[in-house]
Amino acid sequence: MLVSGFLIARDLIQQGYPVMEAIVSALPLCDELLISEGFSDDETWPALCAIQEIYPEKIRLFRDAWHGPTRRGEVIAHMTNVVRLRARGRYCFSLQANEILPKGLAAAMRGWPDLFPRQEMFGIRYEQVIGPALLWKQTWRGRFFRNRPYLVSRGDGASCGRDPWLRLTHPMSFLRRGRVLYQTTEPIRRYRVLFPDCYMARMAGQAKVFTEPFLKDQTAAERRHAEAALQRMARTPKGYDGFWREMASYFDNRGPVPVTTRAAATVAPLIAPLVGDWSYDWRKSVARLSKADASRDPKPT
Repeated sequence: MLVSGFLIARDLIQQGYPVMEAIVSALPLCDELLISEGFSDDETWPALCAIQEIYPEKIRLFRDAWHGPTRRGEVIAHMTNVVRLRARGRYCFSLQANEILPKGLAAAMRGWPDLFPRQEMFGIRYEQVIGPALLWKQTWRGRFFRNRPYLVSRGDGASCGRDPWLRLTHPMSFLRRGRVLYQTTEPIRRYRVLFPDCYMARMAGQAKVFTEPFLKDQTAAERRHAEAALQRMARTPKGYDGFWREMASYFDNRGPVPVTTRAAATVAPLIAPLVGDWSYDWRKSVARLSKADASRDPKPT
């Protein structure tokens, strides 16, 4: 088995994470996709069970109670490492529930181990997107790596790295190439919030895992801006576009470039059917993806 992907999930549906689309985008890369669900209070678990019925040969579901520090989102990395321990592949890919892999990236990533057999970690370009198409910022994240005990998710789960204490129990790790090899590819898109009516729940969820005071203050300010924008907008296509223009004004100058000056090159094809929706209807997504599966082979090439 070449690649094990893994994903953690808790209360994703009420927060509007496009988790069904994220899972399907990663399946061409992964020989198995391990999903740890954290006993959600919404419909996350039945949604995951439904997508597993479409891809039973790929998706493995688990339930793990969330535990770990929440000052700067460390619980995300902690729970990612819990599910990572179940990985059986030679390489690992850490997926988050708002990330969509572009078509064609899977084939390129599956070729990297043969091209760079001594490399332990690979860096991938990510675009942080507000709404369906407003580009906020670009980052590099080390999420594709060899399945070795000392390579773990770190910080708030943004990237992996070498755990210094675990390395002491694996002396050979000091002889291996440690730097991240950055690969220039079409970026993976991270949709910060995709559905206007889910914005409040998304901010509430973020406040639970990022409890440091200045981070909570940032979340509260963003929530107030989104709440005011929602109150002014009618539930119409014009109101939908107006809401994201309002949020663009909030994110002005909060990234490396003003968000209003740039847009993502294209809307990811898996996300396109969701554009214009005010909330996430996972049942519609499952029905659409199930229909598409009849004419699409999810197995890696």
